[in-house]
Amino acid sequence: MTRPAKTWKEQDMPTIPIPLDTIRNRHSRFERMIHRRNLRELVAGGAAALVLLVVGTLRLMQAQQPAAVLSALGFWVLALGILGAVGYLFRRARKDRRDLALPGRTHLALRLGRERDALRRVWLTYVAPMLPGFVLIYLGQWLQAPESRGATLWAAGITAAVLLGVIVLNLLAARAIARELRELEREG
Repeated sequence: MTRPAKTWKEQDMPTIPIPLDTIRNRHSRFERMIHRRNLRELVAGGAAALVLLVVGTLRLMQAQQPAAVLSALGFWVLALGILGAVGYLFRRARKDRRDLALPGRTHLALRLGRERDALRRVWLTYVAPMLPGFVLIYLGQWLQAPESRGATLWAAGITAAVLLGVIVLNLLAARAIARELRELEREG
């Protein structure tokens, strides 16, 4: 004998597709959000790199010791790391024209998936390029001023905390996009 609680599960249920306007609205909202974020990153990264290059140049011109030269070069390496991360972001932000031929839901799912994966890899593509510059700056400070090593450790710790925070925030954003993808699959 079949229990009534299982009977409804065995019935054929029509799948109601997501309306195209809903997909377009979601995709448009997502693209605007990503575009604004990328634009802020590009402007902030470019400005930060410019400032770091100027500071590195000024410090190099005033350097009297090898440790000061090391620290000044760290500013340049940090600027190059930021430019590398921003360049990667710029290349990744370009639209893949192959996706435009796909149905709306599939296009949105692929776009969300790529963004989720990029956010999961932010430690490698965004934070890691900056680490050598920070190491050189703090190592130079450590060697240059032994009396202020405590302050150097504090600054390095704060920098590490900020970079870890960037990683965590991006992982949380990736998790939110993964939820959006699951919801899209459930609806479709």
